[in-house]
Amino acid sequence: MGKRIAILLMLLAAAVLLPFTAVLADEFDNVPVTSDGVTQKLHWDKLNIRNGKMVVTVTGFNEVKGKDFGMLSVVAEGKEFQAKSAKDDKKGNCVYSFDCSAMPGAMWFYPADGGARVLLWKDSKYMLADPWIPADYAGVWKGTAIPADGGTELELTCELRTDGTGTYSYRSGENAAMLPFSVRIQNRLFTAEIAGGVMPVTEVKGTWKLQQTELLLEARAVYRDGEEMRYSVKLSKSNETNNGD
Repeated sequence: MGKRIAILLMLLAAAVLLPFTAVLADEFDNVPVTSDGVTQKLHWDKLNIRNGKMVVTVTGFNEVKGKDFGMLSVVAEGKEFQAKSAKDDKKGNCVYSFDCSAMPGAMWFYPADGGARVLLWKDSKYMLADPWIPADYAGVWKGTAIPADGGTELELTCELRTDGTGTYSYRSGENAAMLPFSVRIQNRLFTAEIAGGVMPVTEVKGTWKLQQTELLLEARAVYRDGEEMRYSVKLSKSNETNNGD
């Protein structure tokens, strides 16, 4: 009996260490991705998780190396993880490493030229909103917006949901407003469209980055008449919660 248990444990250990090989539906077989005018057909080939680290191999880099073509991310347990490193094998394959030990529900590829991210794979049981916002970014953010022309600083509150919708409100002296919006994110670029007819502002767009616990944006508000106002925005996550996640 002891010998049988030992053999069973060995088989289980071997199964854990074997690559999780992709079973791809047609829609995720050789997905076309374009960066800087070059299109390559990519798909993930295998996935390993060992000691809290995930390694994913993507094939199809026949014209441009993977590390030069873009970066891979995975969605697991409601969070998006960007690859920590990328290594090419000179045979059209690129190995991406992640600080993640949970099985993913989806994989995104971000072209190096900053173009729209491409869905390489999604588990058929995994519900993925489009646009999709990582759960870590959803919630209530508060901070300030400083006009580039030296005008009056605005107090901001932004409520963001994982489906890309939300509201932001501002106050400046006796002036205040609350605006519904929907946002699209492409790498470090964002475009937030304001609900039609609410305000003379039609959209707010610019760049964003997360620096430690602060969300920093260089944004410009676009008005119906074509005028633009530029702002430097600094937001911090609030302990408040919204009910729209």
